Amino acid sequence: EGGGFSNDRVWDFGGLPVAIVSNVTINPGGSLTVVPGQVVKLNPSVGIDANGSFIAKGTADNPIIFTSSFDDTAGGDSNFDGSATVPSRGDWEALILDDGSGVTELEHVEIRFAGDSNFTGAGAQVQALQLGKPNTTVSDVLVKESSTTAVRIENNSPTLTRVSVEGTGGNGFALDNNATPVLRELSVTGADGVSVRQEGGGFSNDRVWDFGGLPVLLTSNLTVNQGGSLTIVPGQVVKVNTSVSIDVNGSLVADATSQAPIIFTSSFDDTAGGDTNFDGSASTPNRGDWRGLFLDDGGAGVTLRNVEVRFAGDSNFTGAGGFEPAVHLGKAQTVLEDVIVRDVSSTGVNIVGGDPLLDGVSVFRAGGAAFFARLAAEPTYTNLSAADNGGDFVQLQNGTISDNDRTWDFGGLPVHLASSITVNTGSKLTIVPGQVVKLPPSAFLDFNGVVEAVGS
Repeated sequence: EGGGFSNDRVWDFGGLPVAIVSNVTINPGGSLTVVPGQVVKLNPSVGIDANGSFIAKGTADNPIIFTSSFDDTAGGDSNFDGSATVPSRGDWEALILDDGSGVTELEHVEIRFAGDSNFTGAGAQVQALQLGKPNTTVSDVLVKESSTTAVRIENNSPTLTRVSVEGTGGNGFALDNNATPVLRELSVTGADGVSVRQEGGGFSNDRVWDFGGLPVLLTSNLTVNQGGSLTIVPGQVVKVNTSVSIDVNGSLVADATSQAPIIFTSSFDDTAGGDTNFDGSASTPNRGDWRGLFLDDGGAGVTLRNVEVRFAGDSNFTGAGGFEPAVHLGKAQTVLEDVIVRDVSSTGVNIVGGDPLLDGVSVFRAGGAAFFARLAAEPTYTNLSAADNGGDFVQLQNGTISDNDRTWDFGGLPVHLASSITVNTGSKLTIVPGQVVKLPPSAFLDFNGVVEAVGS
């Protein structure tokens, strides 16, 4: 029988499976320990809600199994009805381990056929395993055949190691914005949703994105507030929902390797991280599927190294007037090295201010110019490349240079002036050998200061 309790209990039913007939609640201050090899069968709509401690530590040879009361493959035909009943997704509710205090430890555990709080499937689907308490450790756990998302992480920093999802009517894993888990060696097969779903929102602390070897889908706009930081590990694939952007007012470190680049791309891009929405060839990526990376405001610190940005550049996904650059730069201490921006709706890289370093940055198949720079910006360009864009050049905003000395070296690309530029008295413009400067009709360069253009 179910109910609530506040003391310490052990579930060891002498080698027999147990059927839980109504909801069980572990109150704050209480604890439940489940012994290795125990099979726990739960009646329709029944769940276990742990507001105290929950410890279920099996072994590889004797896992603990939480399953449907109709599942004869675990603990035998314990309802003695032969083949009259068979288990299905959503036969019981969930393990709800996301609130209260105490310790949560799951080790060598299987969770089968969960995910519905009313057994009818009529709008009452819930996540099979819900995590969010402090002091949570989950390892060598299998969640299979759940009605909707298999594992939801709501808060705090649980550690999940070798957690697998096999068959789910929703996503493999879902992370709320408040969650900062440690994820290692995750796997998902047979999901109707995506492998990992990351909720957007804002944060001001330090976070690391490492989704245990799985690609992640960002579902809504993400903002790294001033004082916060986001570090993304090498090899991580970040897929972004339509019209969604990443806005960094704090710092961003995406420092990868050529063998394990970090990729920001469309949710429809199956060439990076596989078919993570599990729809086969029903969807394909296009320019402007998502908005872009906004790295042009707030505190200092952006590093992108061995990074790809694909299929960005539209704020409304419809193509009706929402085109914008895929990558916006303007913060201090910004470095881009060996970065590829490709298949984007408008300009590839937009430099609005600051003194960013761009070394080995390539833009391919952008709908607009490869690069655009405002005159106030003072970037350093080295080894740029561009091909098959609306313009294979750096476009420079018109205006007046009056504050300091400038050097025009556009990393091997020609520069196209948007209109006339004036160099005021007291300022100096140096143009490096080999630089091509192109001007539109009626535009001019007006040198009231010093110009040095010495080719060879």
